Amino acid sequence: MRFLRFDLAFNSLSTRFSFAVSSLELCLSFACPSLILFFDPEPDPRAIARELSSVGPSTGNVGCQNVLILRGNVYSTVCCNWGGLGTNRVPTAIEGFDILVDGGFPRNSVNIVSGPSGSAKSLFCLHFIFNGVEEFSEPSIYVSYEESADTLRETLRNFGMRPEGPESKGALSFIDLGEMRKLSQGDEFLDFDSLESMLTGLIDATGAKRLVVDSLAVLGLHYDNLNDFRRELFQFGRFLSEKEITSILVTEAGEEGRLTRFGIEQFIADSFIYLGLDNVKGELRRTIIVRKMRLTNHDICVHPFLITNKGMKVSSDVKVEGV
Repeated sequence: MRFLRFDLAFNSLSTRFSFAVSSLELCLSFACPSLILFFDPEPDPRAIARELSSVGPSTGNVGCQNVLILRGNVYSTVCCNWGGLGTNRVPTAIEGFDILVDGGFPRNSVNIVSGPSGSAKSLFCLHFIFNGVEEFSEPSIYVSYEESADTLRETLRNFGMRPEGPESKGALSFIDLGEMRKLSQGDEFLDFDSLESMLTGLIDATGAKRLVVDSLAVLGLHYDNLNDFRRELFQFGRFLSEKEITSILVTEAGEEGRLTRFGIEQFIADSFIYLGLDNVKGELRRTIIVRKMRLTNHDICVHPFLITNKGMKVSSDVKVEGV
């Protein structure tokens, strides 16, 4: 792989950004797929992405696919939202994760996130939709069957993310189907047909580009047999792709070591992310692995992640052995 490298150690943040843009122009002029920027002092990769997106070149289709930020021994990748750069990827902006998947999910893909209780599945998804709105101006929807909308909002606030602004502008929507079912006193929205009908109007009205459905475990219980569930889930995936929305469907680890509740969810999806709570030398450790992602040269190792006061932080440069 060809790349250009620049070591940057400027005191002025604006000077660093200006130099980065000039470097990126040079990188693109050589049709170079990657630009590596070494910064000192440490920058915020998302701030660099926003800056490059706002001041970068606006003509034509560009050839650079990733901007790699190296800070000491820790590196991350950002995809800038201009020209043709990163237009086929949908970044999560979760620290350390996007580097594992070539910059983000394939655009308009259907993705499964699974794991046991307490493995941070909902937090992963909240990052995905909130960062989509805040960092990439992509309207987002979170459909929940179990956790209330108020609980999801409070979770965001606990990690320094404020949903009030995006919600007031109609860019962020929480749909509490558990509360809606309680009010209707019926089984409405417990099948894919009803869910599709609701989402069709909502996606068209909001222009949403990102969607989370949490979770398939509740929907699956509505079906009498696994074949019906699989058929309807496949059709639902087709529906989401046709709506040109990038989606995450949440499920949970099943019994007897199954990676998903019903053992079939991962086979209809474009990607499969598994969040684990693994026993490593007598201590539970949070881990993440990308088990599948179509159209992507993705990482296949198990990596640890932490939950900090800002949310998830994946250690993409560390591999967990023996799990």
